[in-house]
Amino acid sequence: MANGLSSAVSTLTFTLQDTDERLNPVIASTPVPVAENTTGTTIAALSGGSDPDGDPQEIDYFFVTGYDPGGLLRIDQTATGANLVVATAFDYESASQLYPGQFYYTDAGGRYVEAKVLAVQATNSNGFGSDADNSTVNRSPATTIKVYVTNADDAPGAPSAQNINVSENVTGVIATLSGGIDQDGDAISYVFSNGSTTYGDYTISEDYKLSITRAFDYESLPANNKSTSVAVYSKANGKISANSANITLNITNANDAPYVYMGPSTISIKENIPINTVIAEFTINDQDNDNITTTLGTSVLNNLLGLKPKAAIRIFINCT
Repeated sequence: MANGLSSAVSTLTFTLQDTDERLNPVIASTPVPVAENTTGTTIAALSGGSDPDGDPQEIDYFFVTGYDPGGLLRIDQTATGANLVVATAFDYESASQLYPGQFYYTDAGGRYVEAKVLAVQATNSNGFGSDADNSTVNRSPATTIKVYVTNADDAPGAPSAQNINVSENVTGVIATLSGGIDQDGDAISYVFSNGSTTYGDYTISEDYKLSITRAFDYESLPANNKSTSVAVYSKANGKISANSANITLNITNANDAPYVYMGPSTISIKENIPINTVIAEFTINDQDNDNITTTLGTSVLNNLLGLKPKAAIRIFINCT
């Protein structure tokens, strides 16, 4: 005792209680750049997300809500972790239109999509389930992964379909082809299904003109089908469009000239044969079924000959 005061020593005991800590961050391997128009590519292997408490429960991997870019990516769980995989093909040219807020430009001019992933314990000692959106679940902090998208040479779109009228008995240019935009800005040309600019009686010129080299005959076509079509594809930088366009030709009738269907090309006549003697017979046909009139061509014998229309045209002796 000093100065009338007494002292005493008290012992404080602290009990430390273990808490269920958050999982460690997800570790992603270096992402593989993804070419547009491809699916199924493994971008990165996911691992980590271990439990600092050493709990042996299964670890699953999820996207943070809002950071699974437009359904373009998916996470495939594996026995040792997970893989980040391309689920839907990227479209490099239309990225900014299709996926606003998801694509960004790098300083080098490349494009990448950003995903955020986390690890979640399937079950833990507190009985929480594996819900990536439940903040009470034992889960890791989010890990950001940049997936770079590279451009590829796209095939052009299909040409524009056309429906045109074509007169029979005509050859040459019948249409000008158009359509088939190329996303990469390459020059467009057009080909047939065989990859050539010639197909049967059809040709395509360098200035996109579609021509026929043999005329159609309206009368020889089936009565209930006076049309035909040819498939045309776009071509750019060696790539041909996946789809074609049909150029439909509606064949229209024209007034055909009549023609001699049957008859001799030369006639021998003896002198002194009687008047009205038939010396030749011709069959004349008109495909349009118009009325037929006949005349003799210019000849020194015109005054000696005449015509008698019957089932066939007959030339006879008009005078002696």
